[in-house]
Amino acid sequence: GGFISAFGYLVLDKGKIADMNFVDSYELFSMQSEYPPAPAPMEQYMGIQLLVARDANWSPDLPTAAPEIARLYTQDSGQQVDAIITLDLNAVRHLVGALNALSVKGVKGPVTAANVESVLVRLWESPPGGGETAATSGLDWWLKRKDFVSLVAGAAIARIETGKFDPPTLIGSLTAALDDRSIQVWIDQPQLQKIVAEQGWDGGLHPETDADFLAVVDSNVGYNKVNAAIQRQLDYQVTWPDGPDAGAQAVLTLTYTHPVTPTEAGCDPAPHYGDTYADMIARCYFDYIRVYTPAGSRLVNVEGIEPQHVTSAAGEQGTQQFAGYFVVAPSSTKTVRWTYRLPATLTPDTY
Repeated sequence: GGFISAFGYLVLDKGKIADMNFVDSYELFSMQSEYPPAPAPMEQYMGIQLLVARDANWSPDLPTAAPEIARLYTQDSGQQVDAIITLDLNAVRHLVGALNALSVKGVKGPVTAANVESVLVRLWESPPGGGETAATSGLDWWLKRKDFVSLVAGAAIARIETGKFDPPTLIGSLTAALDDRSIQVWIDQPQLQKIVAEQGWDGGLHPETDADFLAVVDSNVGYNKVNAAIQRQLDYQVTWPDGPDAGAQAVLTLTYTHPVTPTEAGCDPAPHYGDTYADMIARCYFDYIRVYTPAGSRLVNVEGIEPQHVTSAAGEQGTQQFAGYFVVAPSSTKTVRWTYRLPATLTPDTY
Protein backbone atom coordinates (compact mmCIF):
# COMPACT_ATOMS: atom_id res chain seq x y z
CA GLY A 1 0.00 0.00 0.00
CA GLY A 2 2.72 2.51 -0.85
CA PHE A 3 4.61 4.10 -3.71
CA ILE A 4 6.64 1.59 -5.75
CA SER A 5 10.16 2.96 -6.15
CA ALA A 6 11.42 0.54 -8.80
CA PHE A 7 10.38 -2.46 -10.85
CA GLY A 8 12.57 -5.36 -11.79
CA TYR A 9 12.04 -8.54 -13.73
CA LEU A 10 13.80 -11.82 -13.06
CA VAL A 11 13.73 -14.61 -15.63
CA LEU A 12 14.51 -18.13 -14.39
CA ASP A 13 15.38 -20.98 -16.74
CA LYS A 14 15.76 -24.42 -15.17
CA GLY A 15 16.44 -22.82 -11.79
CA LYS A 16 19.12 -20.45 -13.05
CA ILE A 17 18.91 -16.72 -13.61
CA ALA A 18 18.62 -16.11 -17.36
CA ASP A 19 17.93 -12.38 -17.23
CA MET A 20 17.44 -9.60 -14.70
CA ASN A 21 16.79 -5.89 -15.06
CA PHE A 22 15.57 -3.03 -12.84
CA VAL A 23 14.07 0.31 -13.85
CA ASP A 24 12.85 3.44 -12.11
CA SER A 25 9.09 3.06 -11.68
CA TYR A 26 8.57 6.35 -13.53
CA GLU A 27 9.74 4.63 -16.73
CA LEU A 28 6.62 2.47 -16.77
CA PHE A 29 4.32 4.97 -18.40
CA SER A 30 3.30 5.62 -21.99
CA MET A 31 1.11 8.29 -23.52
CA GLN A 32 -0.20 5.57 -25.87
CA SER A 33 -1.42 3.38 -23.00
CA GLU A 34 -4.80 3.49 -21.29
CA TYR A 35 -5.01 3.75 -17.50
CA PRO A 36 -7.94 3.46 -15.10
CA PRO A 37 -8.95 6.36 -12.85
CA ALA A 38 -6.89 6.74 -9.69
CA PRO A 39 -8.52 5.79 -6.37
CA ALA A 40 -10.58 8.69 -5.02
CA PRO A 41 -8.25 9.47 -2.06
CA MET A 42 -5.23 9.58 -4.36
CA GLU A 43 -7.01 12.06 -6.62
CA GLN A 44 -8.39 14.14 -3.75
CA TYR A 45 -5.22 14.47 -1.68
CA MET A 46 -2.45 14.09 -4.27
CA GLY A 47 -4.00 15.42 -7.46
CA ILE A 48 -3.33 12.12 -9.26
CA GLN A 49 -5.97 11.36 -11.88
CA LEU A 50 -4.80 8.06 -13.39
CA LEU A 51 -3.68 4.80 -11.79
CA VAL A 52 -0.27 3.94 -13.25
CA ALA A 53 2.01 1.02 -12.39
CA ARG A 54 4.00 2.83 -9.69
CA ASP A 55 0.81 3.49 -7.68
CA ALA A 56 -1.01 0.25 -8.46
CA ASN A 57 -0.40 -1.27 -5.02
CA TRP A 58 -2.77 1.24 -3.42
CA SER A 59 -4.62 -1.68 -1.85
CA PRO A 60 -2.72 -3.10 1.14
CA ASP A 61 -4.15 -6.51 0.20
CA LEU A 62 -1.65 -7.84 -2.34
CA PRO A 63 -4.02 -10.49 -3.81
CA THR A 64 -6.34 -7.59 -4.69
CA ALA A 65 -3.61 -5.32 -6.06
CA ALA A 66 -1.43 -7.88 -7.84
CA PRO A 67 -3.54 -8.56 -10.97
CA GLU A 68 -3.73 -4.83 -11.71
CA ILE A 69 0.00 -4.37 -11.06
CA ALA A 70 0.72 -7.25 -13.44
CA ARG A 71 -1.61 -5.89 -16.12
CA LEU A 72 -0.14 -2.38 -16.03
CA TYR A 73 3.42 -3.67 -15.89
CA THR A 74 2.86 -5.91 -18.93
CA GLN A 75 1.10 -3.12 -20.80
CA ASP A 76 4.00 -0.69 -20.34
CA SER A 77 6.98 -3.08 -20.46
CA GLY A 78 5.85 -5.88 -22.76
CA GLN A 79 7.00 -8.41 -20.15
CA GLN A 80 4.55 -11.14 -19.18
CA VAL A 81 4.24 -11.76 -15.43
CA ASP A 82 4.02 -15.19 -13.82
CA ALA A 83 4.52 -13.97 -10.25
CA ILE A 84 5.06 -10.80 -8.23
CA ILE A 85 7.48 -10.51 -5.31
CA THR A 86 7.53 -7.31 -3.27
CA LEU A 87 10.52 -6.26 -1.17
CA ASP A 88 10.95 -3.36 1.22
CA LEU A 89 14.01 -1.95 2.98
CA ASN A 90 13.77 -4.46 5.82
CA ALA A 91 13.90 -7.28 3.26
CA VAL A 92 17.10 -5.76 1.88
CA ARG A 93 18.57 -5.76 5.40
CA HIS A 94 17.65 -9.44 5.79
CA LEU A 95 19.25 -10.33 2.47
CA VAL A 96 22.46 -8.32 2.93
CA GLY A 97 22.82 -9.65 6.47
CA ALA A 98 22.57 -13.24 5.25
CA LEU A 99 25.28 -12.59 2.66
CA ASN A 100 27.53 -11.01 5.33
CA ALA A 101 28.75 -8.07 3.24
CA LEU A 102 28.51 -6.92 -0.35
CA SER A 103 30.90 -5.08 -2.60
CA VAL A 104 28.82 -2.47 -4.43
CA LYS A 105 30.08 -0.32 -7.29
CA GLY A 106 30.59 3.29 -6.22
CA VAL A 107 30.69 2.46 -2.51
CA LYS A 108 33.89 2.49 -0.50
CA GLY A 109 34.04 -0.43 1.91
CA PRO A 110 31.62 -3.31 2.43
CA VAL A 111 27.84 -2.88 2.48
CA THR A 112 26.34 -4.64 5.51
CA ALA A 113 22.95 -4.97 7.16
CA ALA A 114 24.05 -2.29 9.64
CA ASN A 115 24.95 0.35 7.06
CA VAL A 116 22.85 -0.52 4.01
CA GLU A 117 20.22 2.16 4.72
CA SER A 118 22.79 4.96 4.99
CA VAL A 119 24.53 3.62 1.87
CA LEU A 120 21.30 3.71 -0.13
CA VAL A 121 20.67 7.29 0.99
CA ARG A 122 24.16 8.32 -0.16
CA LEU A 123 23.70 6.59 -3.52
CA TRP A 124 20.35 8.36 -3.97
CA GLU A 125 21.89 11.73 -3.15
CA SER A 126 25.02 11.19 -5.27
CA PRO A 127 24.61 8.42 -7.86
CA PRO A 128 27.92 6.93 -9.04
CA GLY A 129 29.00 7.84 -12.54
CA GLY A 130 27.31 11.23 -12.54
CA GLY A 131 28.51 14.65 -11.58
CA GLU A 132 25.12 15.86 -10.39
CA THR A 133 23.66 15.41 -6.90
CA ALA A 134 20.31 15.90 -5.24
CA ALA A 135 21.44 19.44 -4.39
CA THR A 136 21.70 20.32 -8.09
CA SER A 137 18.52 18.36 -8.97
CA GLY A 138 19.50 18.22 -12.64
CA LEU A 139 18.15 15.82 -15.22
CA ASP A 140 21.22 13.57 -14.99
CA TRP A 141 20.74 13.16 -11.23
CA TRP A 142 17.02 12.48 -11.64
CA LEU A 143 17.66 9.78 -14.23
CA LYS A 144 20.28 8.06 -12.05
CA ARG A 145 18.85 8.50 -8.54
CA LYS A 146 17.34 4.97 -8.54
CA ASP A 147 20.46 3.24 -9.91
CA PHE A 148 21.21 1.96 -6.39
CA VAL A 149 18.50 -0.69 -6.85
CA SER A 150 20.34 -2.38 -9.73
CA LEU A 151 23.72 -1.91 -8.03
CA VAL A 152 22.71 -3.63 -4.78
CA ALA A 153 20.61 -6.31 -6.47
CA GLY A 154 23.42 -7.09 -8.89
CA ALA A 155 25.94 -7.36 -6.06
CA ALA A 156 23.63 -9.72 -4.14
CA ILE A 157 23.03 -11.96 -7.18
CA ALA A 158 26.75 -12.01 -7.96
CA ARG A 159 27.51 -13.16 -4.41
CA ILE A 160 24.89 -15.91 -4.60
CA GLU A 161 26.22 -17.13 -7.98
CA THR A 162 29.72 -17.49 -6.53
CA GLY A 163 28.38 -19.84 -3.86
CA LYS A 164 30.26 -17.91 -1.16
CA PHE A 165 27.42 -17.78 1.35
CA ASP A 166 25.79 -20.02 3.93
CA PRO A 167 22.56 -21.48 2.41
CA PRO A 168 20.82 -22.19 5.76
CA THR A 169 21.47 -18.60 6.88
CA LEU A 170 20.09 -17.20 3.61
CA ILE A 171 17.03 -19.42 3.75
CA GLY A 172 16.44 -18.42 7.38
CA SER A 173 16.72 -14.72 6.55
CA LEU A 174 14.37 -14.97 3.60
CA THR A 175 11.86 -16.91 5.72
CA ALA A 176 12.05 -14.25 8.43
CA ALA A 177 11.41 -11.55 5.82
CA LEU A 178 8.40 -13.48 4.50
CA ASP A 179 7.05 -13.96 8.02
CA ASP A 180 7.16 -10.23 8.82
CA ARG A 181 5.73 -9.26 5.39
CA SER A 182 8.94 -7.55 4.27
CA ILE A 183 8.72 -9.94 1.33
CA GLN A 184 5.30 -10.77 -0.13
CA VAL A 185 4.48 -13.18 -2.95
CA TRP A 186 1.69 -13.48 -5.50
CA ILE A 187 1.74 -16.29 -8.06
CA ASP A 188 -0.58 -16.40 -11.04
CA GLN A 189 -1.33 -20.05 -10.39
CA PRO A 190 -4.14 -20.83 -7.90
CA GLN A 191 -2.69 -24.03 -6.44
CA LEU A 192 0.71 -22.46 -5.74
CA GLN A 193 -0.86 -19.25 -4.50
CA LYS A 194 -2.96 -21.24 -2.03
CA ILE A 195 0.22 -22.67 -0.52
CA VAL A 196 1.74 -19.19 -0.24
CA ALA A 197 -1.42 -17.87 1.43
CA GLU A 198 -1.50 -20.73 3.92
CA GLN A 199 2.00 -19.73 5.01
CA GLY A 200 0.86 -16.11 5.46
CA TRP A 201 3.29 -14.94 2.77
CA ASP A 202 0.77 -13.58 0.25
CA GLY A 203 0.55 -10.05 1.67
CA GLY A 204 -3.18 -10.45 2.13
CA LEU A 205 -5.73 -9.36 4.69
CA HIS A 206 -7.13 -12.49 6.36
CA PRO A 207 -10.06 -11.75 8.69
CA GLU A 208 -11.49 -14.80 10.41
CA THR A 209 -15.20 -15.59 10.69
CA ASP A 210 -16.87 -14.53 13.95
CA ALA A 211 -13.64 -13.03 15.30
CA ASP A 212 -12.23 -9.58 15.84
CA PHE A 213 -9.83 -8.18 13.24
CA LEU A 214 -7.70 -5.05 13.09
CA ALA A 215 -5.31 -3.78 10.42
CA VAL A 216 -4.09 -0.18 10.52
CA VAL A 217 -2.66 1.12 7.24
CA ASP A 218 -0.96 4.52 7.06
CA SER A 219 -0.31 5.82 3.53
CA ASN A 220 1.85 8.90 3.16
CA VAL A 221 0.02 10.92 0.49
CA GLY A 222 2.57 13.72 0.65
CA TYR A 223 5.44 13.91 -1.82
CA ASN A 224 8.16 13.36 0.77
CA LYS A 225 10.05 10.75 2.82
CA VAL A 226 8.58 11.54 6.25
CA ASN A 227 7.75 7.88 6.99
CA ALA A 228 11.37 7.42 8.03
CA ALA A 229 10.84 9.67 11.05
CA ILE A 230 7.27 9.08 12.23
CA GLN A 231 6.93 7.26 15.56
CA ARG A 232 3.65 5.44 16.21
CA GLN A 233 1.87 4.11 19.27
CA LEU A 234 -1.29 2.04 19.21
CA ASP A 235 -3.73 1.32 22.03
CA TYR A 236 -6.73 -0.94 21.43
CA GLN A 237 -9.49 -1.61 23.97
CA VAL A 238 -12.65 -3.68 23.64
CA THR A 239 -15.43 -3.43 26.23
CA TRP A 240 -19.16 -4.18 26.59
CA PRO A 241 -20.40 -0.90 28.14
CA ASP A 242 -24.09 -1.82 27.72
CA GLY A 243 -23.81 -5.42 28.87
CA PRO A 244 -22.65 -8.68 27.28
CA ASP A 245 -25.68 -8.94 24.99
CA ALA A 246 -25.54 -5.39 23.60
CA GLY A 247 -22.47 -5.68 21.41
CA ALA A 248 -18.84 -4.75 21.98
CA GLN A 249 -17.35 -1.30 21.68
CA ALA A 250 -13.82 -0.88 20.33
CA VAL A 251 -11.66 2.17 20.99
CA LEU A 252 -8.54 2.48 18.86
CA THR A 253 -6.14 5.26 19.90
CA LEU A 254 -3.24 6.08 17.59
CA THR A 255 -0.49 8.53 18.50
CA TYR A 256 1.88 9.92 15.87
CA THR A 257 5.05 11.77 16.86
CA HIS A 258 7.09 13.70 14.30
CA PRO A 259 10.36 14.43 16.15
CA VAL A 260 12.26 16.19 13.36
CA THR A 261 12.91 19.93 13.37
CA PRO A 262 11.35 21.52 10.26
CA THR A 263 13.58 22.99 7.57
CA GLU A 264 10.80 24.89 5.81
CA ALA A 265 7.78 26.88 6.96
CA GLY A 266 4.24 25.57 6.65
CA CYS A 267 2.92 22.34 5.16
CA ASP A 268 3.37 22.39 1.41
CA PRO A 269 1.87 19.27 -0.24
CA ALA A 270 3.38 20.06 -3.66
CA PRO A 271 6.10 17.69 -4.92
CA HIS A 272 9.64 19.03 -4.65
CA TYR A 273 13.06 17.61 -3.83
CA GLY A 274 15.56 18.95 -1.33
CA ASP A 275 19.33 19.27 -1.26
CA THR A 276 19.50 16.06 0.78
CA TYR A 277 17.34 13.06 1.62
CA ALA A 278 16.99 14.48 5.13
CA ASP A 279 15.30 17.58 3.71
CA MET A 280 12.45 15.37 2.49
CA ILE A 281 12.06 13.89 5.97
CA ALA A 282 11.81 17.26 7.75
CA ARG A 283 8.41 18.03 6.25
CA CYS A 284 4.79 17.56 7.22
CA TYR A 285 3.29 14.09 7.32
CA PHE A 286 0.18 13.86 5.12
CA ASP A 287 -1.46 10.64 6.26
CA TYR A 288 -4.35 8.82 4.65
CA ILE A 289 -5.24 6.17 7.21
CA ARG A 290 -7.32 3.06 6.71
CA VAL A 291 -8.58 1.00 9.63
CA TYR A 292 -9.79 -2.47 8.65
CA THR A 293 -12.29 -4.08 11.01
CA PRO A 294 -14.71 -7.05 10.89
CA ALA A 295 -17.60 -6.83 8.43
CA GLY A 296 -20.62 -5.34 10.17
CA SER A 297 -18.62 -2.95 12.36
CA ARG A 298 -20.23 0.47 12.77
CA LEU A 299 -18.30 3.71 13.21
CA VAL A 300 -19.48 5.77 16.20
CA ASN A 301 -16.99 8.62 16.49
CA VAL A 302 -13.58 9.85 15.34
CA GLU A 303 -11.46 12.35 17.25
CA GLY A 304 -8.48 14.07 15.66
CA ILE A 305 -9.76 14.06 12.07
CA GLU A 306 -12.16 16.60 10.57
CA PRO A 307 -15.54 14.95 9.76
CA GLN A 308 -15.35 15.83 6.05
CA HIS A 309 -12.22 13.68 5.77
CA VAL A 310 -13.74 10.55 7.37
CA THR A 311 -15.37 7.71 5.42
CA SER A 312 -16.78 4.25 6.14
CA ALA A 313 -17.14 1.64 3.41
CA ALA A 314 -16.79 -2.05 2.64
CA GLY A 315 -13.12 -3.04 2.50
CA GLU A 316 -11.08 -5.75 0.84
CA GLN A 317 -11.58 -9.42 1.78
CA GLY A 318 -14.97 -8.86 3.42
CA THR A 319 -13.82 -6.25 5.93
CA GLN A 320 -15.24 -2.90 6.98
CA GLN A 321 -12.93 0.02 6.25
CA PHE A 322 -12.86 3.28 8.19
CA ALA A 323 -10.63 5.92 6.61
CA GLY A 324 -9.49 9.49 7.14
CA TYR A 325 -6.92 12.15 6.30
CA PHE A 326 -4.86 14.34 8.60
CA VAL A 327 -1.55 16.19 8.78
CA VAL A 328 1.24 15.98 11.37
CA ALA A 329 3.68 18.90 11.36
CA PRO A 330 7.36 18.45 12.27
CA SER A 331 8.16 18.73 16.00
CA SER A 332 4.58 17.83 16.96
CA THR A 333 2.36 14.97 18.14
CA LYS A 334 -1.06 13.99 16.81
CA THR A 335 -3.60 11.67 18.45
CA VAL A 336 -6.44 10.06 16.51
CA ARG A 337 -9.11 8.05 18.31
CA TRP A 338 -11.61 5.75 16.59
CA THR A 339 -14.69 4.49 18.47
CA TYR A 340 -16.82 1.86 16.78
CA ARG A 341 -19.17 -1.02 17.48
CA LEU A 342 -18.12 -4.55 16.63
CA PRO A 343 -20.58 -7.16 15.27
CA ALA A 344 -23.06 -8.44 17.85
CA THR A 345 -21.75 -12.00 17.42
CA LEU A 346 -18.65 -11.04 19.47
CA THR A 347 -19.56 -11.59 23.12
CA PRO A 348 -17.34 -11.73 26.22
CA ASP A 349 -17.60 -15.51 26.10
CA THR A 350 -16.66 -15.90 22.44
CA TYR A 351 -14.13 -13.09 22.11
